[in-house]
Amino acid sequence: MKELPILTYKGYRGILRYNTSDRIRVYGKICPPEDPDTPLKNWEFAADNLEEACERFNSMVEKIIEFRQFREETEQWKRVTDYESVRCVLDILPDRFSERLKNGQFDKNLLHEVKGDCYAVPLFYVTKAWDVLLKGKMEPLDYKIGPEEEMENCTEEDIAEFLKDNEASRSRGEAIRDNDRIKKLWKDYFDIDIDKLSVDFCKFNKHLPPRVSMQKYKEYFWDPINGINHWMLDRINTPECIRLTHIDVSSLMELTSQGVRWRKGKLIFYYNL
Repeated sequence: MKELPILTYKGYRGILRYNTSDRIRVYGKICPPEDPDTPLKNWEFAADNLEEACERFNSMVEKIIEFRQFREETEQWKRVTDYESVRCVLDILPDRFSERLKNGQFDKNLLHEVKGDCYAVPLFYVTKAWDVLLKGKMEPLDYKIGPEEEMENCTEEDIAEFLKDNEASRSRGEAIRDNDRIKKLWKDYFDIDIDKLSVDFCKFNKHLPPRVSMQKYKEYFWDPINGINHWMLDRINTPECIRLTHIDVSSLMELTSQGVRWRKGKLIFYYNL
């Protein structure tokens, strides 16, 4: 077998080997610039030949750089943001949010804007967004958050089965009640009436057609791993398991924009993918 070279790209090294148990395919590991002799965990790749290995190595390096940049941007955002209050409202955790308000831990700058990504909006827009989404039709995503809307004559047993099957800790109905409690906190502490608040969520459309191509829309909303239709909705049923990043508030604005457009018939052809 031909000796395999060490690949290099943007300071990263690719260590290759033949895997004789897999049709003598080329397997590779990636070492970062700061530790060129120690491969990164969970960033291995495989290819049928050397040319393909080079392509996959370069592609994965780009993903690693993007991931590291994203992580650093999130850490920088956390250093200058009352992110725990953001988490409480975004994950619909009224008890924790109430505690922060009582203890004077809430940064009132969040009443004006939550910085971090495409949109800088007041934190109470998050509560309004959940109110809009949870109390209206979620088709074609309703199945992801519970059977209440999907099943006619839904019973408590149906909900319990959904929670068990999905290892979830909160039903859609419970999330609605928790969000209503946060609405009351906004009213009690800051005289902000979420029910009377009018927000044009359709304007949050940076990643929606026709502003972007169908391919870009699919990647942003429907990707099985990174699509916001998947990981943003997990906050409803499993809030304790969800990471917090600097893009989450903006992502919820776009998720709500998508939902409102569905209901208005403005996105009817775009979810049949």
